[in-house]
Amino acid sequence: MPFFRLREAIECLKRALIGADPLETSINLKLAKLHNDLEEWAEAAAYHRRVVEVCRANGRVFCLHETMYVPD
Repeated sequence: MPFFRLREAIECLKRALIGADPLETSINLKLAKLHNDLEEWAEAAAYHRRVVEVCRANGRVFCLHETMYVPD
């Protein structure tokens, strides 16, 4: 996907979060993946962290399917 399309997708998903259930995780995971694809490690980690926090707070099992690359 071209760079500008990834940016459009990120903005669209951020808008979707505004009205989303506070316990929502799928949009956060999608945002994490898009930022990871753009090699924006801190942003990707922040969205992954949010998913983990929501799952822990609600006693849900979580598994992050995407392996993040963390540069040296």
